[in-house]
Amino acid sequence: LQQNPLGAKSEKKARMDRAEKMIEELVDKVDECEEEMVRMRIAHEEEIDQLKKEYQVALHEKDQEMIRLCDAHQLEMQELQRGKDELREQYERLNNRSGDGASDVQHINSTENGMEQSGEMENICPVKAEDSNTAVGSEKVPERNAPSRAPLGSIDTNSEKPGEESNGYLQPKKPPVKDATTGVFIRPSGRAPNGHEWDQERGAWHLSIL
Repeated sequence: LQQNPLGAKSEKKARMDRAEKMIEELVDKVDECEEEMVRMRIAHEEEIDQLKKEYQVALHEKDQEMIRLCDAHQLEMQELQRGKDELREQYERLNNRSGDGASDVQHINSTENGMEQSGEMENICPVKAEDSNTAVGSEKVPERNAPSRAPLGSIDTNSEKPGEESNGYLQPKKPPVKDATTGVFIRPSGRAPNGHEWDQERGAWHLSIL
């Protein structure tokens, strides 16, 4: 070694050169890795920004769709409410009409009852009207001959006149008709006179107390 000191120095320098070259290569690789990391970070940030934009667009579309659905449901609810109100008004009108109809029926029935009772009073207490042209102590003006009309096929054999009452029996306004199969008089239609019942054997109304 003492005889060749230059050879040792050259070998040491060669090792140093190789080491420096490796270090430079490693530094270059590190730089490349750092640059790649920067590029990857930028790409990742751009991808995140794109996803955020897509998410915001989708979220906005969903919000608009929800608003449209809410408006449609609101309109449908309003239509249903209007239909409900119309049905309620129709129901109330029907109730009012039924109430008015019942009152009209009661009024008609009361009117008919009053008319029938007045007719019964006329039948029970007939009043004979005298001629207004007849003066006291003067002769009566002869009345016009009324045409005599025979009963149209009535089978009534009673001698009493219609509407007159005798012996507790009140004759009907129209001559009674006898049923050919049963042999009894058919009850006239309508309400019975006050306090009277129909006697199918005699063909007249008799007082119920008899």
